[in-house]
Amino acid sequence: MDADLSHPPDRLTSLIAALSDADVAVGSRYVQDGAINAWTWLRRLISAWGNLFARIVLGLSVCDVTAGYKAFRRSALLTLDVMNSLSDGYCFQIENAWRAERLGLRVAEVPITFTDRTRGSSKMSRRIVIEALTRVVFWRARELAVARGAEVSAFLAVGAAGYVVDVGAFNALRGLDPFRLMDPTVARTLAMLLAMCVTYFGHRLLTWRQHRGSTGGRELGLFVVLNLIGLAISDACLVISHDLLGLTSLLADNISANVIGLGLGSIFRFLTYRRFVFTPRADEVAAVTVAS
Repeated sequence: MDADLSHPPDRLTSLIAALSDADVAVGSRYVQDGAINAWTWLRRLISAWGNLFARIVLGLSVCDVTAGYKAFRRSALLTLDVMNSLSDGYCFQIENAWRAERLGLRVAEVPITFTDRTRGSSKMSRRIVIEALTRVVFWRARELAVARGAEVSAFLAVGAAGYVVDVGAFNALRGLDPFRLMDPTVARTLAMLLAMCVTYFGHRLLTWRQHRGSTGGRELGLFVVLNLIGLAISDACLVISHDLLGLTSLLADNISANVIGLGLGSIFRFLTYRRFVFTPRADEVAAVTVAS
């Protein structure tokens, strides 16, 4: 717990009591009866968005994954191997929540009211925020790679080919237009459409070639819609980093757009393509069911 009384000491007995049925107890701000006092709207937004981001990307059920007010059974600390945490900053709070769920530990959330400090200043920094966002994306990408290695490898290879076609086509269209008669936006759109065709047929013929797919234009239509959502995710990361968090350097923009945004967009595409787009047809599913 923090020593500045932001974490209410009177809830300590409730945290310890929760360990009678759990391995880890979390003093949670984001469950029923939990609350936050004296925070600005921006800090509330950053905290809520950070929690939602980590929960969705890592698929966690804990509501307050960035909470610092926790109680552990000794056995849980040993199971979590907390002394070998990979995190350098406050990201270790997310790491402990992630490890606890993956290792099957029982986690209980106890509602608390968090009150902002009256003296001193937060040690939260831009570097810590970037580390947390980057590590969360890396952890999830690594899990997917381990679980579905061949599938992920093919997906990344097709995506890389699409990226090369996108950049190459854009520059080719601009290079073949010496008088700059074509608007750059038009060239960008044509290049993106060409790259989208490459990735669609690449995934259809390579990544998910074992599925014959659905009939009609439903598959292609879903592919286009989900691909555009993936692009929007990348843009949203840049907007949040640049405009809301104030990380305006070229390095920060590249990390938010081309590392976090690209990584999140790729994870989103992989999960949604395989679930909604390149799925086995009903007759394939029936054949597998009969055979088993």
